[in-house]
Amino acid sequence: MQTIADSKPTKVLKHLSQISPEFLPKSLGNMIVQKTDGVKQFTLGPELAMLDRFLDIHDTAGQYLHASNPFNEEEVAELKVRLAISRSRIETETKYLKGVLWNHAKIGLKYEPDSPPRELATPDQAWIIRFGPVETDQVEVILAKNKG
Repeated sequence: MQTIADSKPTKVLKHLSQISPEFLPKSLGNMIVQKTDGVKQFTLGPELAMLDRFLDIHDTAGQYLHASNPFNEEEVAELKVRLAISRSRIETETKYLKGVLWNHAKIGLKYEPDSPPRELATPDQAWIIRFGPVETDQVEVILAKNKG
């Protein structure tokens, strides 16, 4: 069995994507309560979580977290260009991340004891995460079971 030891988020996320296609959050829309049995269902959310986009956001944020060499004219010029477009990019990416994460489900997978870890069984449960209004610290976590 191969052991993977890495602390870089981009590498960890890529490894997770090879283990489970269900590792990214699933954006949720409105909750619909069934009148007959009270079962709660959710519509699809406004955004689709995409690994490449998360990695691109991470890499872009890293460009702002590291100081550039003030004596390197090329780096200073690149920084000025990035800063000129940064507000628009931050607004775009924040809207995307909020669309994916504000109300989302994290799928739990059930593995069969004797099967290889990459052979997925049917999702058994999910954790539904719902953030409250921005001005509060409210977070609702619901454990959902597969009805089937």
